[in-house]
Amino acid sequence: MVDGNQKGDGNYNPAPQAQQTIDIVSSPGAPTALAPTVGNGEVGLSWAAPASNGGSTVTSYNIYMGTTSGGETLLTNTGTSGTSYTAMGLTDGTKYYFEVTAVNGAGEGPASNEASATPVAPPNPSPGPAPTTTTTTTPTYPPLRPAFPDASVTYPNGAIVDFAGTDYVFAGGRAFGIASKLLAAVQRVDHARVLSAPAGAAPPTTKTPRAGTVVFTGPVTGNPTVYVVGTDGNLHGFSTPTQFSDDGYDTALVVTVPSLGGLIIGSSAGAEGTAATALATSSDGAIVDSSGTFYVFAGGKAFGVSKQAELVAVRKADKAVVLHGSVGTAKTGAAVGDGALLSSLSSPSGVYISYGGSLYPFKTMAQLANDGYSGTGSVTAPGTGGLHVVFPYSGS
Repeated sequence: MVDGNQKGDGNYNPAPQAQQTIDIVSSPGAPTALAPTVGNGEVGLSWAAPASNGGSTVTSYNIYMGTTSGGETLLTNTGTSGTSYTAMGLTDGTKYYFEVTAVNGAGEGPASNEASATPVAPPNPSPGPAPTTTTTTTPTYPPLRPAFPDASVTYPNGAIVDFAGTDYVFAGGRAFGIASKLLAAVQRVDHARVLSAPAGAAPPTTKTPRAGTVVFTGPVTGNPTVYVVGTDGNLHGFSTPTQFSDDGYDTALVVTVPSLGGLIIGSSAGAEGTAATALATSSDGAIVDSSGTFYVFAGGKAFGVSKQAELVAVRKADKAVVLHGSVGTAKTGAAVGDGALLSSLSSPSGVYISYGGSLYPFKTMAQLANDGYSGTGSVTAPGTGGLHVVFPYSGS
Protein backbone atom coordinates (compact mmCIF):
# COMPACT_ATOMS: atom_id res chain seq x y z
CA MET A 1 0.00 0.00 0.00
CA VAL A 2 1.40 3.44 -0.98
CA ASP A 3 0.29 6.54 1.06
CA GLY A 4 0.77 9.79 -0.90
CA ASN A 5 -0.13 12.22 1.97
CA GLN A 6 1.67 15.43 0.92
CA LYS A 7 1.80 18.94 2.45
CA GLY A 8 -1.20 20.30 0.57
CA ASP A 9 -1.86 23.37 -1.54
CA GLY A 10 -0.86 26.97 -0.91
CA ASN A 11 -3.50 27.35 1.82
CA TYR A 12 -2.15 24.28 3.57
CA ASN A 13 -5.34 22.32 3.11
CA PRO A 14 -4.64 18.60 3.56
CA ALA A 15 -4.09 16.83 0.23
CA PRO A 16 -6.14 13.69 -0.50
CA GLN A 17 -4.49 10.38 0.22
CA ALA A 18 -3.56 8.15 -2.74
CA GLN A 19 -3.60 4.43 -2.04
CA GLN A 20 -2.66 1.56 -4.33
CA THR A 21 -2.84 -2.15 -3.54
CA ILE A 22 -0.35 -4.36 -5.34
CA ASP A 23 -0.98 -8.13 -5.53
CA ILE A 24 2.26 -10.11 -5.61
CA VAL A 25 2.03 -13.52 -7.27
CA SER A 26 4.75 -16.14 -6.82
CA SER A 27 5.24 -19.78 -7.68
CA PRO A 28 3.38 -22.27 -5.44
CA GLY A 29 4.81 -24.14 -2.47
CA ALA A 30 5.86 -27.78 -2.49
CA PRO A 31 3.27 -30.57 -2.64
CA THR A 32 3.30 -32.75 0.47
CA ALA A 33 2.65 -36.35 1.48
CA LEU A 34 3.72 -37.89 -1.85
CA ALA A 35 2.92 -41.58 -1.54
CA PRO A 36 3.23 -44.47 -4.04
CA THR A 37 1.09 -47.55 -4.69
CA VAL A 38 2.70 -50.38 -6.67
CA GLY A 39 1.13 -52.55 -9.36
CA ASN A 40 2.13 -54.74 -12.27
CA GLY A 41 4.47 -52.55 -14.36
CA GLU A 42 3.12 -49.37 -12.81
CA VAL A 43 3.27 -47.06 -9.81
CA GLY A 44 0.33 -44.95 -8.68
CA LEU A 45 1.16 -41.62 -7.04
CA SER A 46 -0.95 -39.41 -4.79
CA TRP A 47 -0.07 -36.22 -2.94
CA ALA A 48 -1.51 -33.23 -1.12
CA ALA A 49 -1.73 -29.82 -2.78
CA PRO A 50 0.79 -27.23 -1.53
CA ALA A 51 -0.21 -25.20 1.51
CA SER A 52 0.37 -22.00 -0.49
CA ASN A 53 -0.60 -21.51 -4.13
CA GLY A 54 1.49 -18.31 -4.33
CA GLY A 55 -1.55 -16.17 -4.98
CA SER A 56 -2.40 -17.95 -8.26
CA THR A 57 -4.39 -21.14 -8.80
CA VAL A 58 -2.34 -24.31 -9.26
CA THR A 59 -3.08 -25.47 -12.83
CA SER A 60 -1.01 -28.65 -13.10
CA TYR A 61 1.79 -30.75 -11.66
CA ASN A 62 5.14 -31.91 -13.06
CA ILE A 63 6.05 -35.56 -12.37
CA TYR A 64 9.73 -36.40 -12.02
CA MET A 65 11.03 -40.01 -12.11
CA GLY A 66 14.42 -41.73 -11.91
CA THR A 67 16.07 -44.98 -10.91
CA THR A 68 18.44 -43.38 -8.39
CA SER A 69 17.67 -41.20 -5.39
CA GLY A 70 18.04 -37.55 -6.36
CA GLY A 71 18.38 -38.46 -10.04
CA GLU A 72 14.80 -37.77 -11.10
CA THR A 73 14.11 -36.13 -14.47
CA LEU A 74 10.84 -34.76 -15.86
CA LEU A 75 8.47 -37.54 -16.92
CA THR A 76 5.37 -35.50 -17.80
CA ASN A 77 3.12 -32.59 -16.91
CA THR A 78 -0.30 -33.78 -15.73
CA GLY A 79 -2.15 -30.90 -17.39
CA THR A 80 -4.71 -30.86 -14.55
CA SER A 81 -4.95 -29.75 -10.92
CA GLY A 82 -5.75 -33.28 -9.77
CA THR A 83 -3.44 -34.76 -7.11
CA SER A 84 -2.83 -38.25 -8.49
CA TYR A 85 -1.03 -39.85 -11.44
CA THR A 86 -0.09 -43.37 -12.57
CA ALA A 87 3.31 -44.02 -14.18
CA MET A 88 2.88 -46.99 -16.51
CA GLY A 89 5.11 -49.18 -18.66
CA LEU A 90 7.64 -49.65 -15.84
CA THR A 91 9.90 -52.66 -15.24
CA ASP A 92 8.86 -55.00 -12.44
CA GLY A 93 11.61 -55.44 -9.86
CA THR A 94 13.21 -52.06 -10.61
CA LYS A 95 13.11 -49.41 -7.89
CA TYR A 96 11.87 -46.01 -9.08
CA TYR A 97 12.11 -42.64 -7.32
CA PHE A 98 9.56 -39.86 -7.72
CA GLU A 99 9.09 -36.17 -6.94
CA VAL A 100 6.22 -33.82 -7.78
CA THR A 101 6.15 -30.03 -8.26
CA ALA A 102 3.17 -27.68 -8.57
CA VAL A 103 2.75 -25.20 -11.44
CA ASN A 104 0.75 -21.93 -11.46
CA GLY A 105 0.70 -18.79 -13.57
CA ALA A 106 3.99 -17.61 -12.05
CA GLY A 107 5.87 -20.83 -12.75
CA GLU A 108 6.99 -24.07 -11.07
CA GLY A 109 7.40 -24.45 -7.32
CA PRO A 110 9.82 -26.56 -5.25
CA ALA A 111 9.74 -30.35 -5.21
CA SER A 112 7.74 -32.51 -2.84
CA ASN A 113 9.24 -35.17 -0.62
CA GLU A 114 10.91 -37.97 -2.56
CA ALA A 115 9.03 -41.28 -2.70
CA SER A 116 10.20 -44.64 -4.04
CA ALA A 117 8.47 -47.84 -5.09
CA THR A 118 9.23 -51.11 -6.90
CA PRO A 119 6.55 -52.44 -9.31
CA VAL A 120 5.82 -56.16 -8.94
CA ALA A 121 4.34 -58.77 -11.26
CA PRO A 122 1.24 -60.64 -10.11
CA PRO A 123 2.00 -63.96 -8.38
CA ASN A 124 1.45 -67.24 -10.17
CA PRO A 125 -1.89 -68.80 -9.25
CA SER A 126 -1.71 -71.16 -6.26
CA PRO A 127 -2.41 -74.77 -7.15
CA GLY A 128 -5.89 -75.83 -6.15
CA PRO A 129 -7.67 -79.16 -5.93
CA ALA A 130 -7.11 -81.60 -8.75
CA PRO A 131 -9.14 -80.47 -11.74
CA THR A 132 -12.06 -82.53 -12.87
CA THR A 133 -11.20 -81.89 -16.51
CA THR A 134 -8.19 -83.13 -18.42
CA THR A 135 -6.78 -79.66 -19.26
CA THR A 136 -5.93 -76.53 -17.29
CA THR A 137 -5.58 -72.94 -18.41
CA THR A 138 -2.61 -70.83 -17.33
CA PRO A 139 -3.39 -67.11 -17.19
CA THR A 140 -1.25 -64.86 -19.37
CA TYR A 141 -0.35 -61.24 -18.79
CA PRO A 142 0.23 -58.46 -21.31
CA PRO A 143 3.82 -57.41 -22.03
CA LEU A 144 5.20 -55.04 -19.44
CA ARG A 145 6.63 -52.66 -22.04
CA PRO A 146 4.56 -51.63 -25.06
CA ALA A 147 6.39 -51.63 -28.38
CA PHE A 148 7.31 -48.24 -29.82
CA PRO A 149 5.00 -47.49 -32.79
CA ASP A 150 6.84 -46.58 -35.99
CA ALA A 151 5.30 -44.75 -38.95
CA SER A 152 4.08 -47.99 -40.56
CA VAL A 153 1.61 -48.22 -37.66
CA THR A 154 0.73 -44.62 -36.74
CA TYR A 155 0.35 -43.32 -40.37
CA PRO A 156 1.56 -39.74 -39.71
CA ASN A 157 1.44 -37.02 -42.37
CA GLY A 158 4.26 -37.55 -44.85
CA ALA A 159 4.98 -41.19 -43.93
CA ILE A 160 5.84 -43.41 -46.90
CA VAL A 161 4.90 -47.07 -46.42
CA ASP A 162 5.37 -50.06 -48.73
CA PHE A 163 2.32 -52.34 -48.81
CA ALA A 164 3.20 -55.56 -50.67
CA GLY A 165 5.46 -53.76 -53.15
CA THR A 166 3.38 -50.61 -53.69
CA ASP A 167 4.36 -47.37 -51.97
CA TYR A 168 1.85 -45.01 -50.36
CA VAL A 169 2.23 -41.59 -48.76
CA PHE A 170 -0.04 -40.66 -45.86
CA ALA A 171 -2.04 -37.51 -45.21
CA GLY A 172 -4.65 -37.27 -42.44
CA GLY A 173 -4.51 -41.05 -41.94
CA ARG A 174 -5.38 -41.82 -45.57
CA ALA A 175 -3.01 -43.65 -47.95
CA PHE A 176 -2.33 -42.09 -51.37
CA GLY A 177 -0.79 -44.50 -53.88
CA ILE A 178 2.54 -43.54 -55.48
CA ALA A 179 3.31 -44.89 -58.96
CA SER A 180 6.95 -46.04 -59.06
CA LYS A 181 7.87 -43.35 -61.58
CA LEU A 182 6.52 -40.64 -59.22
CA LEU A 183 8.28 -41.78 -56.03
CA ALA A 184 11.37 -39.68 -56.74
CA ALA A 185 9.23 -36.54 -57.19
CA VAL A 186 7.52 -37.13 -53.85
CA GLN A 187 10.80 -37.82 -52.07
CA ARG A 188 12.34 -34.59 -53.31
CA VAL A 189 9.91 -32.89 -50.91
CA ASP A 190 9.20 -35.67 -48.43
CA HIS A 191 12.39 -37.11 -46.92
CA ALA A 192 10.76 -39.91 -44.93
CA ARG A 193 12.45 -43.30 -44.88
CA VAL A 194 10.27 -45.88 -46.68
CA LEU A 195 9.01 -48.49 -44.20
CA SER A 196 7.36 -51.85 -44.88
CA ALA A 197 3.83 -52.34 -43.61
CA PRO A 198 3.19 -55.15 -41.11
CA ALA A 199 2.41 -58.47 -42.77
CA GLY A 200 -1.21 -58.66 -43.92
CA ALA A 201 -1.92 -54.96 -43.43
CA ALA A 202 -4.00 -53.23 -46.13
CA PRO A 203 -3.50 -49.56 -47.08
CA PRO A 204 -6.41 -47.31 -45.92
CA THR A 205 -7.06 -45.85 -49.38
CA THR A 206 -10.77 -45.13 -48.79
CA LYS A 207 -10.53 -43.59 -45.33
CA THR A 208 -11.68 -39.95 -45.09
CA PRO A 209 -8.64 -37.88 -44.10
CA ARG A 210 -8.76 -36.06 -40.78
CA ALA A 211 -10.32 -32.60 -41.03
CA GLY A 212 -7.72 -29.84 -41.21
CA THR A 213 -5.25 -31.92 -43.26
CA VAL A 214 -3.64 -29.72 -45.92
CA VAL A 215 -2.51 -31.41 -49.18
CA PHE A 216 -0.68 -30.25 -52.30
CA THR A 217 0.12 -32.08 -55.57
CA GLY A 218 2.19 -29.28 -57.12
CA PRO A 219 5.66 -30.90 -57.00
CA VAL A 220 4.25 -33.92 -58.87
CA THR A 221 1.45 -32.58 -61.10
CA GLY A 222 2.22 -28.86 -61.33
CA ASN A 223 -1.23 -27.98 -59.93
CA PRO A 224 -0.67 -24.80 -57.84
CA THR A 225 -3.77 -25.21 -55.66
CA VAL A 226 -3.42 -26.12 -51.99
CA TYR A 227 -6.44 -27.92 -50.49
CA VAL A 228 -7.69 -28.41 -46.95
CA VAL A 229 -9.91 -31.30 -45.86
CA GLY A 230 -13.06 -29.74 -44.43
CA THR A 231 -15.29 -31.04 -41.67
CA ASP A 232 -17.52 -32.35 -44.50
CA GLY A 233 -14.70 -34.62 -45.74
CA ASN A 234 -14.36 -32.73 -49.03
CA LEU A 235 -11.38 -30.78 -50.34
CA HIS A 236 -11.58 -26.98 -50.39
CA GLY A 237 -8.98 -25.08 -52.40
CA PHE A 238 -7.33 -21.79 -51.51
CA SER A 239 -7.27 -19.10 -54.18
CA THR A 240 -4.12 -17.33 -52.98
CA PRO A 241 -1.28 -17.83 -50.47
CA THR A 242 -2.66 -14.85 -48.54
CA GLN A 243 -6.02 -16.57 -48.12
CA PHE A 244 -4.25 -19.71 -46.91
CA SER A 245 -2.28 -17.70 -44.35
CA ASP A 246 -5.21 -15.57 -43.19
CA ASP A 247 -7.25 -18.71 -42.53
CA GLY A 248 -4.65 -19.75 -39.94
CA TYR A 249 -2.71 -22.52 -41.69
CA ASP A 250 1.04 -23.16 -41.44
CA THR A 251 2.89 -23.77 -44.73
CA ALA A 252 5.37 -26.06 -42.94
CA LEU A 253 2.59 -28.61 -42.34
CA VAL A 254 1.39 -29.00 -45.96
CA VAL A 255 1.64 -32.64 -47.15
CA THR A 256 2.76 -33.41 -50.71
CA VAL A 257 0.70 -36.19 -52.35
CA PRO A 258 0.98 -37.55 -55.90
CA SER A 259 -2.76 -37.15 -56.56
CA LEU A 260 -5.95 -36.24 -54.75
CA GLY A 261 -6.83 -39.92 -54.46
CA GLY A 262 -10.39 -39.58 -55.70
CA LEU A 263 -11.44 -37.19 -52.94
CA ILE A 264 -14.33 -34.88 -53.79
CA ILE A 265 -13.35 -31.28 -54.53
CA GLY A 266 -16.01 -29.11 -52.93
CA SER A 267 -16.51 -25.36 -52.95
CA SER A 268 -13.49 -23.09 -52.56
CA ALA A 269 -12.18 -22.23 -49.12
CA GLY A 270 -13.26 -18.65 -49.75
CA ALA A 271 -16.83 -19.74 -50.42
CA GLU A 272 -16.79 -21.83 -47.23
CA GLY A 273 -15.86 -18.75 -45.18
CA THR A 274 -15.17 -19.39 -41.49
CA ALA A 275 -16.07 -23.08 -41.93
CA ALA A 276 -12.74 -23.57 -43.71
CA THR A 277 -10.48 -21.82 -41.19
CA ALA A 278 -7.85 -23.69 -39.20
CA LEU A 279 -9.95 -23.19 -36.06
CA ALA A 280 -13.06 -24.75 -37.62
CA THR A 281 -11.07 -27.74 -38.90
CA SER A 282 -8.81 -28.07 -35.80
CA SER A 283 -5.83 -28.13 -38.14
CA ASP A 284 -2.35 -28.98 -36.89
CA GLY A 285 -0.44 -25.84 -35.93
CA ALA A 286 -3.50 -23.59 -35.62
CA ILE A 287 -2.99 -20.92 -32.93
CA VAL A 288 -6.17 -19.45 -31.45
CA ASP A 289 -6.82 -16.58 -29.04
CA SER A 290 -9.98 -17.55 -27.18
CA SER A 291 -10.95 -14.49 -25.12
CA GLY A 292 -7.35 -13.93 -24.04
CA THR A 293 -6.42 -17.59 -23.53
CA PHE A 294 -4.26 -19.09 -26.25
CA TYR A 295 -4.31 -22.61 -27.69
CA VAL A 296 -2.31 -24.54 -30.29
CA PHE A 297 -3.76 -27.57 -32.10
CA ALA A 298 -2.14 -30.95 -32.77
CA GLY A 299 -3.86 -34.17 -33.80
CA GLY A 300 -7.28 -32.50 -33.49
CA LYS A 301 -6.72 -31.55 -29.83
CA ALA A 302 -6.29 -28.04 -28.40
CA PHE A 303 -3.29 -27.61 -26.08
CA GLY A 304 -3.46 -24.64 -23.69
CA VAL A 305 -0.72 -21.98 -23.70
CA SER A 306 -0.76 -20.43 -20.22
CA LYS A 307 2.41 -18.31 -20.14
CA GLN A 308 3.64 -15.45 -22.30
CA ALA A 309 7.06 -17.10 -22.65
CA GLU A 310 5.38 -20.26 -23.93
CA LEU A 311 3.38 -18.27 -26.48
CA VAL A 312 6.56 -16.60 -27.73
CA ALA A 313 8.25 -19.98 -28.14
CA VAL A 314 5.22 -21.49 -29.90
CA ARG A 315 4.95 -18.57 -32.32
CA LYS A 316 8.68 -18.68 -33.04
CA ALA A 317 8.31 -22.27 -34.29
CA ASP A 318 4.78 -22.00 -35.70
CA LYS A 319 4.25 -19.41 -38.43
CA ALA A 320 0.45 -19.64 -38.50
CA VAL A 321 -1.52 -16.38 -38.21
CA VAL A 322 -3.25 -16.19 -34.82
CA LEU A 323 -7.01 -16.63 -35.15
CA HIS A 324 -9.66 -15.33 -32.74
CA GLY A 325 -12.57 -17.50 -31.71
CA SER A 326 -14.01 -19.79 -29.07
CA VAL A 327 -12.14 -22.93 -28.00
CA GLY A 328 -14.42 -25.04 -25.82
CA THR A 329 -14.12 -28.29 -23.90
CA ALA A 330 -14.96 -30.32 -26.99
CA LYS A 331 -11.62 -29.24 -28.46
CA THR A 332 -9.52 -29.19 -25.27
CA GLY A 333 -10.87 -32.59 -24.25
CA ALA A 334 -10.65 -34.17 -27.70
CA ALA A 335 -8.66 -37.38 -28.10
CA VAL A 336 -5.42 -36.77 -29.96
CA GLY A 337 -5.30 -38.53 -33.33
CA ASP A 338 -2.67 -41.12 -34.17
CA GLY A 339 0.50 -39.92 -35.84
CA ALA A 340 0.66 -36.37 -34.44
CA LEU A 341 4.29 -35.29 -33.97
CA LEU A 342 4.53 -33.04 -30.91
CA SER A 343 7.52 -30.95 -29.77
CA SER A 344 6.97 -30.23 -26.07
CA LEU A 345 8.52 -27.17 -24.41
CA SER A 346 8.13 -28.64 -20.92
CA SER A 347 9.98 -31.92 -21.39
CA PRO A 348 13.66 -32.66 -21.83
CA SER A 349 12.62 -35.59 -24.01
CA GLY A 350 11.49 -33.02 -26.55
CA VAL A 351 9.56 -34.83 -29.28
CA TYR A 352 6.65 -37.28 -29.01
CA ILE A 353 4.48 -39.29 -31.40
CA SER A 354 0.83 -39.94 -30.56
CA TYR A 355 -0.67 -43.41 -30.78
CA GLY A 356 -3.71 -44.95 -29.11
CA GLY A 357 -4.38 -41.76 -27.15
CA SER A 358 -0.91 -41.80 -25.54
CA LEU A 359 2.41 -40.13 -26.30
CA TYR A 360 5.68 -41.96 -26.96
CA PRO A 361 8.90 -39.91 -26.57
CA PHE A 362 11.77 -40.30 -29.03
CA LYS A 363 15.12 -41.06 -27.42
CA THR A 364 17.15 -39.48 -30.24
CA MET A 365 16.63 -37.71 -33.55
CA ALA A 366 18.24 -40.73 -35.24
CA GLN A 367 15.38 -42.85 -33.89
CA LEU A 368 12.88 -40.37 -35.34
CA ALA A 369 14.44 -40.75 -38.80
CA ASN A 370 14.85 -44.53 -38.61
CA ASP A 371 11.22 -44.99 -37.59
CA GLY A 372 9.94 -43.12 -40.65
CA TYR A 373 9.08 -39.67 -39.27
CA SER A 374 11.54 -37.45 -41.19
CA GLY A 375 8.79 -36.31 -43.56
CA THR A 376 6.37 -35.37 -40.78
CA GLY A 377 5.99 -31.75 -39.64
CA SER A 378 5.93 -31.28 -35.87
CA VAL A 379 3.73 -28.96 -33.80
CA THR A 380 5.29 -27.08 -30.87
CA ALA A 381 3.17 -27.13 -27.70
CA PRO A 382 3.86 -26.02 -24.09
CA GLY A 383 3.43 -29.51 -22.64
CA THR A 384 1.84 -32.89 -23.13
CA GLY A 385 -1.71 -31.74 -22.41
CA GLY A 386 -2.22 -34.26 -19.61
CA LEU A 387 -1.88 -37.17 -22.05
CA HIS A 388 -0.36 -40.41 -20.79
CA VAL A 389 3.34 -40.72 -21.68
CA VAL A 390 4.55 -44.26 -22.40
CA PHE A 391 8.13 -44.75 -21.20
CA PRO A 392 10.07 -46.96 -21.05
CA TYR A 393 9.00 -49.03 -24.05
CA SER A 394 10.41 -51.91 -26.06
CA GLY A 395 12.03 -51.60 -29.50
CA SER A 396 13.76 -48.61 -31.11
